[in-house]
Amino acid sequence: MNPYFAGSFILTVLSFLTALIIYSTRAGRNSARVHSERQDASDATQSAKAAQRMLEARTNGIRSGDELTEELDKGTF
Repeated sequence: MNPYFAGSFILTVLSFLTALIIYSTRAGRNSARVHSERQDASDATQSAKAAQRMLEARTNGIRSGDELTEELDKGTF
């Protein structure tokens, strides 16, 4: 075999493997970022729903102990 041919073949194989490693690394990072963004969006949605429920409970909630007793007697609390 011609040494130039062998050298260029080895260089081509090493370049391909390097490109493959770089591509795999970037794909893994992108996948991790997408996963974390989905988790952040889910956490934000849950926080917003909890805040809305707290606001509704504060706005429409029971104001005194007598009202609490009445609600417990009715069984609607």
